Amino acid sequence: MYRWNNVRTCCYRFFLARNNGSMPKDKDMMLDSLFTDKEKQNILDCFNKSSITELMATKNLNKQKSSSLIVHREKFGEFTSITDISKVPGMGMIGLQKLCNILKNVNYEKLREDAEKMTTEDVKVQPNLSKDMCKSIESLVSIDIQADRITWLKMNRDLHIDDWQQVKIFNKPYMKYEHNVYFEKVMEAVNKIPAADIYTLEKMLYRYSNLRVVPFVLNLRIIEAMLVSILNKNFKEDHTHRVYTIKPQAISKLFNLSIGGERVSGQHIFRDIINKRSDPDLGVTMADNLSNQFFQYDGIQQEKITCCLLQALAVYKLVILSENKN
Repeated sequence: MYRWNNVRTCCYRFFLARNNGSMPKDKDMMLDSLFTDKEKQNILDCFNKSSITELMATKNLNKQKSSSLIVHREKFGEFTSITDISKVPGMGMIGLQKLCNILKNVNYEKLREDAEKMTTEDVKVQPNLSKDMCKSIESLVSIDIQADRITWLKMNRDLHIDDWQQVKIFNKPYMKYEHNVYFEKVMEAVNKIPAADIYTLEKMLYRYSNLRVVPFVLNLRIIEAMLVSILNKNFKEDHTHRVYTIKPQAISKLFNLSIGGERVSGQHIFRDIINKRSDPDLGVTMADNLSNQFFQYDGIQQEKITCCLLQALAVYKLVILSENKN
């Protein structure tokens, strides 16, 4: 339906321009004729001034296409027409027109502001971390829970990764186990998690696409509940929470990992950090042996460690180290 409306609009404007004698002399400039001078200026400003991160914030460009735009711009100079943009490899006419329709009423300053903007709800952790508590935190352990394994990564306040590990807990994640079995397996994992000022989890929401996934999700919830309870074991004495959750949307938005509303892998960010070529520089450091260890894992293991890294970074940058923390 969208493509049909798009074609119909294009044809309408084409015939209208022809009847008014305002047809562009070059047929390749037809895309430019669909927008007013002010709209074209907004579009070109966004494409000529935006960084890769800001282009990805439009939610219509992935990292590969954004990089191609930047490379083309650096090689051939700024875009002088929308038709110039269509010559970038990977930029289809329909996708470009859809993006231009979004950017025509958005100037570059607004795009940059939207790229950097984080709502209070996005960055809020549960329970709330006070400003005084944020100042006192020197280390955290971020945890990723799966029904078959628990992955953790420890990072200090200087964004140095101290260590990470994956602990296998169940070989058959869909099976139902006795509560004592859950407890024993979770305790085995907890005994391998290092001490830290706080522990963090992503506040995951699970969709029940069919009834077959219910046992899987139930196992996840039981493991999560037991893990949180064990790590918060001193709450009765000091009334201090040790486990905090952050919304996945905050992580996706901070690292531009959302395409079409779906979260994509962030392994490229971890590899860039290891190879010391992340843009922008995230300030993360780690020992060489950890860098070598990462590439020895399979894809699933790398993904889980990456999830822990991005989670830890998000909590530090958006909450603990944020100057705007209330």
